[in-house]
Amino acid sequence: MHETPTELKGAFDYIVRAGYEYSMPKFFSSVRGYLDYAMSIRPVGLETATTSQLALNADIVVLFSIIEHFKLGGFLGVGLGYNEHSKVAMTSSDDPPSLQSFHTLLNFGFSSLIMQNHRIELGLKIPTYTLQYPSSVYTDWYSFVLYDYMF
Repeated sequence: MHETPTELKGAFDYIVRAGYEYSMPKFFSSVRGYLDYAMSIRPVGLETATTSQLALNADIVVLFSIIEHFKLGGFLGVGLGYNEHSKVAMTSSDDPPSLQSFHTLLNFGFSSLIMQNHRIELGLKIPTYTLQYPSSVYTDWYSFVLYDYMF
């Protein structure tokens, strides 16, 4: 049975990513492709859960010069990911050991570039379509503040 959470619980999230970005200065934009791994740990006693996601993404980034050596803008993109959600402690024999799914993602947020090498982003990754039945799937969205060193 699929239950909707009644309260918001805090989590520790981290994202590791690697990829390539192609810059088009004439259009104030760039296109990037990357693979990322996101993990979320929600420590709440017997309800402690972990969620992992591996995704292949493509984004368009648009940045405008605000002052010298500082650009500000945003990004929008899509991704295809694999998600696994599991509880650390099983509370009943009816609990599945883990829920797994493939899904598409919508990526968007704000981006800034400092001194051509330091990018800071504030964004969201939201699952939009899941390839399993909704009753057996856990979908989680990720909000993040991210630092990228670009070389």
